[in-house]
Amino acid sequence: MLIMAAVTHGRADLTWQIVELDPPGPGEVLVRLAASGICGTDRRVIDGTRHFALPGVIGHEGSGVVEKVGPGVSDLHPGEHVVLGWARCGSCPACLARATSYCEQTRRATEAGVRVFGPLSGHGAYRFPDGKHLGGHFFGQSSLASHTVVAASSLVPIDRRLPLAKLAPLGCGFSTAFHAVDDVIEPQPGANVVVLGVGAVGSAAIVAAKMAGAHVVAADRKPGKLQLAAQFGADPLAIEDPAELPNLLRNQLGRRPDAVVECTGNPQLAEAAAAAVGSRGVCALIGGSRAGTNISLDHNRLVWGKRVQGVLGAGDINRTIGRLANLCQDGSFPLDRLVQVYPSDRLSEALADQATGLVIKPVVLAPAISGEPNQL
Repeated sequence: MLIMAAVTHGRADLTWQIVELDPPGPGEVLVRLAASGICGTDRRVIDGTRHFALPGVIGHEGSGVVEKVGPGVSDLHPGEHVVLGWARCGSCPACLARATSYCEQTRRATEAGVRVFGPLSGHGAYRFPDGKHLGGHFFGQSSLASHTVVAASSLVPIDRRLPLAKLAPLGCGFSTAFHAVDDVIEPQPGANVVVLGVGAVGSAAIVAAKMAGAHVVAADRKPGKLQLAAQFGADPLAIEDPAELPNLLRNQLGRRPDAVVECTGNPQLAEAAAAAVGSRGVCALIGGSRAGTNISLDHNRLVWGKRVQGVLGAGDINRTIGRLANLCQDGSFPLDRLVQVYPSDRLSEALADQATGLVIKPVVLAPAISGEPNQL
């Protein structure tokens, strides 16, 4: 079938184009997309700083409606509303432990541009109308499109009464923050939790930590971000030099924090976060950085029971995304204050606003399948 999809060659370009999409194969589902969130990972592919099979269709924070199911799919039905999670193999130790975002094949599923699981492994479902190959299946999604084909195991059904388009970021950014707080640092009521970087992930981490009863300090260098953090109940902390972080936190808290959630991907801040956290504390590293980025840690400080742990995705997508959907439904998660929705013809504006931090989480509505390609 012919669909509209956002195609990049990794040269800071992104173009809505008409492309051809295969029908769903065994274990797969055709989803008519409602929207897709814009994430820094998408931007790195567009800018050519993250590997992907190019030219390709990107996007990995999708929400939509099941339109058709492939052979062997019995637990999903046309008309169901779904949030798209990441692809996973289902059989490695991480998947068996229900830590599906840590699947041993996650890197392949993000980069290969073809299916990496199931009977159609190695085959792509996307191509240009002239038959030329087009990379797809980004994180198993390629959600910046009108339609996509995904594994049924990657889909999380959600209540039809929820605002489908605004739920798109539950598949990555917001769920990553909740996984970091709920499953990694596990703060006790009254614990001191520091969040570094008040973007989409950092804002959600503040909300998650406050829900756990923690006292939260949010550090950023932009006054607007600090004002937002205060609205979410965090004590704002302005920081310019990462090396100042340990002393600033001791002055503000009177002691070292119990946990630090690093959301920027800045290696200097990651080092400062590990140095700042207290004895037996946890430093959770969420922010992505370029491949090959190294950090240096003081061994003598780590032996005081400190734990530095990387965080990738939602952990168990079904549990984390499902919980977030419930929190959106009862109003506990401030979705409307975090998400800005853009029509498809304002995709370039959404990308620019994400890059400059003008909005917390831009979400782009899926395009219609009509007209000529729209250069953005």
